[in-house]
Amino acid sequence: MKRHDRNSLQQYLPEPLPSSSIQSLSSLPLSTGSPLPLSPVQLTLVDIWKEILSLQHVGIHDNFFTLGGNSISSILVVARLQEAGLHLSPDQIFQKRTIAELAPLVTEARGTGEQGIVTGTLPLTPIQRWFFETWEPLAHHFNQAVMLEVLEDIEVVVLEKALQKVLEHHDALRLRFERTEAGWRQENAGTGKPIGLKYVNVSGLIQAAQTEAIAKVAEEEHESFDLTEGQLLRAVLIHRGQGRTGRLLLVIHHLGVDGLSWRILIEDLEKAYKHLKGGSEAAPGTKTTSFKTWAERLELYAGTQAVEEQFPYWEKQGQEEVGSLPVDMKGRANTVASEGQVTVRLEEEETRALLQEVPRAYGTRVEEVLLAALAAAIRRWTGLDRISVELEGHGREELLEDVDLSRTVGWFTALYPVVLDLGKAERPEDTLRAVNDRLNGVPMKGLGYGLLRYLGRDEIVEKLEGLSSPEVLFNYLGEFDASVSRLSVFRPTREETGPARSRRGLRSHLLEVNGLVFNWRLELTWNYSQNLHERATIERLAQDFIAEVRNFIGHRKTAIVPRDTPNESLPMRLEQIAHGLLHDQQMLGMALLVELADRRRFPVAQGSSDPAGTLYTQTTRVVIGSLTKMFTAVAVLQLIEDGKLSLESPVNAWLPGPLKGKAITVRDLLAHTSGLPDYLSRLTELDATQPWSPHSLVELVEHAPSVPPGHYSNTNYIVLGLILETLTGHTWEEEITQRIIQPLGLSRTTPLTTAFPPESFAGAWERGEKGWEDIRHAWHPSFGWAAGGMISTTEDLVTFGRALFGGALFKSPASLASMRSYTLSSTPHVADGVEHEVGVCLHRFRVAGLTLEGHLGVRPGYSAILLHDPETQAIVAATANTHGALIAFAGVKAFDAVRRATSSPHPRSE
Repeated sequence: MKRHDRNSLQQYLPEPLPSSSIQSLSSLPLSTGSPLPLSPVQLTLVDIWKEILSLQHVGIHDNFFTLGGNSISSILVVARLQEAGLHLSPDQIFQKRTIAELAPLVTEARGTGEQGIVTGTLPLTPIQRWFFETWEPLAHHFNQAVMLEVLEDIEVVVLEKALQKVLEHHDALRLRFERTEAGWRQENAGTGKPIGLKYVNVSGLIQAAQTEAIAKVAEEEHESFDLTEGQLLRAVLIHRGQGRTGRLLLVIHHLGVDGLSWRILIEDLEKAYKHLKGGSEAAPGTKTTSFKTWAERLELYAGTQAVEEQFPYWEKQGQEEVGSLPVDMKGRANTVASEGQVTVRLEEEETRALLQEVPRAYGTRVEEVLLAALAAAIRRWTGLDRISVELEGHGREELLEDVDLSRTVGWFTALYPVVLDLGKAERPEDTLRAVNDRLNGVPMKGLGYGLLRYLGRDEIVEKLEGLSSPEVLFNYLGEFDASVSRLSVFRPTREETGPARSRRGLRSHLLEVNGLVFNWRLELTWNYSQNLHERATIERLAQDFIAEVRNFIGHRKTAIVPRDTPNESLPMRLEQIAHGLLHDQQMLGMALLVELADRRRFPVAQGSSDPAGTLYTQTTRVVIGSLTKMFTAVAVLQLIEDGKLSLESPVNAWLPGPLKGKAITVRDLLAHTSGLPDYLSRLTELDATQPWSPHSLVELVEHAPSVPPGHYSNTNYIVLGLILETLTGHTWEEEITQRIIQPLGLSRTTPLTTAFPPESFAGAWERGEKGWEDIRHAWHPSFGWAAGGMISTTEDLVTFGRALFGGALFKSPASLASMRSYTLSSTPHVADGVEHEVGVCLHRFRVAGLTLEGHLGVRPGYSAILLHDPETQAIVAATANTHGALIAFAGVKAFDAVRRATSSPHPRSE
């Protein structure tokens, strides 16, 4: 967490730390919490996840998808394991989302696909049938292309041989198509004629002329395809002059490639080139199930009952009433030649937050957040609550046994329509919930639609063909360059690659939105027709979209997970919350404990309580900081019930001389409206080796100026401790023990005194240049006392909280009611989406639709919370012993999980 995040949170945290103790958490290493060394399989998975997800730290308990993973990156993980001689399936990653759970499932690599050259006829797949149905008149010109930067002096002959090897190795690049009376057919051709690498030298041209020359060559290559020849790859090596890196333009007809295939091809090209240059035989990566086998198996699967049962769902999608998108100009053709583009981007830090923090905060995936932002932006533009969107899935689903497509090149895309209905959703969480409801209902990740629409029975094909089609196409490709970051010869660029489609064609959608992450920045390109829309219209829409994405990012710290999925129980959700917080805050360890109204408890503990790996548990004892004030307040209110003083009793007799003239009451002290300055800023003047007294702590503020009423001050509770001692004749420690600790049986809770050995509670760990340091030695023993000097555990805190909020600690309900006098502060304080009010010791927080009460405690090296939800009567306690950790929102998310787990299920939209 960055420093500005910490400072903004201090505006509403009850007890700010001295500025010298506030540090960035970005440098703290993530601890997995396991004292045991990682196994070779775990280490392999950690390395792969770090590479694929572009992370520096990955723990074995981190959730793959809340780290920013998606379905495409899960396939890349499987491909990396395949290279290492190991096997795991994408579905297993979806089911067991942490390395700790996945490692036992990893096996030796299974039998792979046919490693030789595959030839023969094969059926058209659904996406290929869509292509010929849509683009048949101009079928030769529908391509994808990548411009690669060449990072070393290339050997042209070696490069040509490497390209030939890639062409032979990946069978889909040798597909041949012909038009027959029965329709289009395809076959895998043999090696055929060798590939011809074109060489272009533009070094003698000025920059503008170079750009023009490259564009002309690129257009020629795009228009050069003949689908009957059995070679779908074109390559152009471009020499740009001395001192400038070269370029390699690769153009492939879309019938032989998709977004995931490019990652495989670029890696294999580099491998083959390096091997050949080094004098060895070219050896691209291992082949998995061939495209031919997949097409054959898929055709058979299309006729199964499992697919046909999906027909009512897809029919309903096409029958739902949705409004049409407005156009600026009517009656004009939606041509490729009229296509314009608008691109919007996030900054690098925003992209990092979107990929790594937003999924964890909302319990969702990046593509779902982007779709929610898309729906919200279109609603702002059109006023439509319901829109139809055609989604592009990667299509490499695990439908069939013994099929592995993780390293197979081809066009696997699954196109399918989804109607997104936002209803009255306004908050980011509600918008995301509406989108999730629809996406969660999509069967077979959309693959079934194409099977029914293009391979189904005639009557089904006819019905689906007659339904309305979406006007918006959305495709998210993930982190395109992360998976090829280890390359040293060829590096993808975002430079212009030429016209991918014939300008004489007609566009299939009004809007096409394509997103990917490149160079650590998310970019979304909006393609539209300038015959139908003004550029300014699309620019406003794109800016509204990116504003919605930033809204999700901005609310991530106070976000509420839209809804637990049917497979997730409350314990599982609490585990996710703890895992996420441990990763975000880079803590050693923490404990989280939830108690429901029926007294059922749900404990979660993660990580370690020290660098040696001692497990953090529910009984780990830590300094609870300002939660001590709740104990002091209860004891004072019990004295009031005994008639020994009142809330309006003046307390000036216990104040330093210069402050005696100011009228201050017990209520002022309890509610922080006294105006007394805080002693913390002067505490460092005390000698930690010398005796001390609570009176000396109060005297430290003697020459300090008063502060505005409502200012949070530890001095208030030091004075209350002195009052307690004066009126009872016992020490504060004795009173707290006799009145609260012993009656409640809080065996692991005790006031911190000079006689209490530090070894009896967990260290206060701070990360420094030399590693982890226990900073307990830097304290004076008086640190906190009645304002913050107690030790406890989550178990004891929950027991205390239940007694407090249940009224068991008082004779009269009026005492608890007085603690809930939240109107004492004139206006609620709002910061970071949290509305905060102070009562008599208790605090009320309104955040993300929840109203909670309780207290937060922060001390150097420690954090603790005790919160109560009046609606569900649930109680949450959490502790941590890593310096600078903020755990308050773990409690907020835990309460949201409780509400969702204990309320009736949210009705699913269909």
